[in-house]
Amino acid sequence: MGHTLHAIIGPHTVIEKLWLETNVIQLPQEFAMVPMTAALHDDIVELVDINKPDPYPDFERLSAGIAWLLEDRSRHGILAYIETDYFGGVGVQRAIAWQAGKIACGPILSGSSWEEQGLVVTPSGDTAINQVLTRIGVRTDRKHDPFDMLGLVRFRHTETAFNER
Repeated sequence: MGHTLHAIIGPHTVIEKLWLETNVIQLPQEFAMVPMTAALHDDIVELVDINKPDPYPDFERLSAGIAWLLEDRSRHGILAYIETDYFGGVGVQRAIAWQAGKIACGPILSGSSWEEQGLVVTPSGDTAINQVLTRIGVRTDRKHDPFDMLGLVRFRHTETAFNER
């Protein structure tokens, strides 16, 4: 089964200040998520109208317009942008966070692949998304990492995230 998610995540009070005409998904620990659907991406890019190359080419939907919006709105509090692209446990994830108009963490890329010795995660240690979620304040316990604590595993696909709540 696949997991392909593109999303903005932050404290609910900061997500509210994005002023996006879209639904917001409430997450545990007073966090919220806005799935970056293809339509929302295109709407923001058109509205912001920044004619610059994408500053983070390793990301699929983090265009110059999206990056500008998140950098600007991070003046209200910390915001993260995450992406996953997995199938059968193999894939990549990307994450970055802004606070006070500057990058607070990232951009970070991590991935997994099947090698002779089994499933290998690179780089070793916490994944990109868990590092960024920790940086934005997601609390964990001994059994669950930040990704699990927010219940992000249940959102399998960006385009259908509102149906997966």
